[in-house]
Amino acid sequence: MDIKDYTSAVVRTAKSCETQEVDGQTMNVLHWSLGLSGEVGELVDTVKKHIFYDQPFDMVNAQEELGDILFYVAAMTEELGLDLEYIMANNKAKLEQRYPQGYSDDDAKARADKQEELDLGDPLDWKWINEGERP
Repeated sequence: MDIKDYTSAVVRTAKSCETQEVDGQTMNVLHWSLGLSGEVGELVDTVKKHIFYDQPFDMVNAQEELGDILFYVAAMTEELGLDLEYIMANNKAKLEQRYPQGYSDDDAKARADKQEELDLGDPLDWKWINEGERP
């Protein structure tokens, strides 16, 4: 599935809070944050039931909760005018800097990405975000 198609579906189906006393964007960001927190809690509950109550891991429920988490992430990304693909690329670059040879406990403790500024360029310089064309 294409990310843009997905985020368009999120925007189309997400509740808008434009009529609240506080400005609509603030209420939407609060809404998406609380929704994200709730869905993460539901995923954690699935894991808890498996580990502490000896229930079989509910893969169907885990998949559903991950989809709900993705919904709220995409909704917040769109509300803030951010680009989900840029966020993913930024996160990938951070992880590659932190773990250049793959995960290791030593690299996790050293946190190379925190030792110096991670230079991914200014997102405003990424013309494809503003012009809609990817390099």
